Amino acid sequence: MRRKKLKIGLIGGGRIGKVHGENIQKYIPDAEVSIFVNRTRREELVKWAEDLEIPRISSDPEEIFSDPEIDAVCICSATETHIEYIIRAAKAGKHIFCEKPVHWDIGRIKEALEAVREAGVKLQIGFVRRFDRSHRAVREAVASGKLGAPYMIKACSRDPEPPSMEYIQGSGGIFLDMMIHDFDMARYLSGSEVTEVYAMGACLVDPRFADCGDVDTALVTLKFANGAMGVIDNCRRSSYGYDQAGRSPLREGLRAGRKCTGASGLYQYGRRHRDGETHLVFPGEIQRCFCGRNESLYFRDTGGSGSSRERKRRTGAGADRPGGEKVPGRGKAGAVIGDRILISDFFLCSHFFDISRL
Repeated sequence: MRRKKLKIGLIGGGRIGKVHGENIQKYIPDAEVSIFVNRTRREELVKWAEDLEIPRISSDPEEIFSDPEIDAVCICSATETHIEYIIRAAKAGKHIFCEKPVHWDIGRIKEALEAVREAGVKLQIGFVRRFDRSHRAVREAVASGKLGAPYMIKACSRDPEPPSMEYIQGSGGIFLDMMIHDFDMARYLSGSEVTEVYAMGACLVDPRFADCGDVDTALVTLKFANGAMGVIDNCRRSSYGYDQAGRSPLREGLRAGRKCTGASGLYQYGRRHRDGETHLVFPGEIQRCFCGRNESLYFRDTGGSGSSRERKRRTGAGADRPGGEKVPGRGKAGAVIGDRILISDFFLCSHFFDISRL
């Protein structure tokens, strides 16, 4: 017997609202957007909703909260409306997904959380990176303790192009709107809470950000309760495309199933990888990754001989080991050669790796 579809009311027809609306309609068979609400009934939004076969379109969110057939609300409207809609949805007994940030006033956020608790409904905030396989793989590895404790969390996020100034004015600023994902990841990956924060920012991309009381480039350093440190950099524009990645050095990791006393590993992850994979790296294993579509890279053999030999190899399925032995296929993402790991097919990111040992 087919399950009853979850009926969702979608509020907000901006970029992220469209993303969620399309994902629900196209990829979640047990859910549907039953009503779409946007404060202005623009022609292009009406056509968008009709193309997705959303049956009802309105400019009044009360049509969602008062409809007993609606099971859940997806809030993708301006940040300033989030608290009001969370509280109204909770009082109507509807489960809630709300885009970040919840709000910029901590007192109002606590008010909304109390309304959710009293109503006994579910509330989820749009911290999507916790569900990304790369980030989750790092978190699971760190939480297992098998690879040692992280002592540094490094993260960066850079967008291809800045958002509109209209969006910026209601976004809450770069720290609440953009870097909030990296704050979430810092806590998630380290397994510890932040105790100290230092932040700096500047308008280096577009002076109009200053007119909105915001910055377009920011750098933050963190100290965690477990003694680890962190650094996050964000920028509203990246000339080489979307860039979101991180590094997590680990103390006393494992190497090919053997304990490496006193050694350390480095987890690297992010959307610079074409396949989104996470890679565990040990000292000296990866020295340089070339840009663009070039699938070749140089690596340094640091094992045993005391000499440093640089070899150039093709990576991926069927790559050769030194001596002619074939490497088991692992696609274009990378291949293991002896005690070395090769990674290729990154986007414009030779700077991603620490090449200080060259």
